Amino acid sequence: QYMRTELKDPYMIKENAKILVLNGTLVSGLATTKATELTKYGYNVVGTGNTPSGGWISTTLVDLSGGKKKYTPHYLEGRTGISAINSLSDKTIATNGADFVIIIGSDEANPN
Repeated sequence: QYMRTELKDPYMIKENAKILVLNGTLVSGLATTKATELTKYGYNVVGTGNTPSGGWISTTLVDLSGGKKKYTPHYLEGRTGISAINSLSDKTIATNGADFVIIIGSDEANPN
């Protein structure tokens, strides 16, 4: 834990990408748990919350940076095991200027 909190990747620090973590399930607390984990690794988590509608089956990583953040998507993909997509399928989600949005799906709520 010391290593990950003290020796953060310089590229990630330089990009300082804003990450929003949302819970797309009915299981409370998932976004906060994921945000805490990411923060420990040095990510700039700017908010957590719930999606306007539940029912997200798969955890989703959305890159809204328009290619301006080159390193962060690679690190997030490695950390989450998910390939980033470039647009939100639910346009009612307020991203509040986030560069990346992670929506927790039921696959993470029930990993078995």
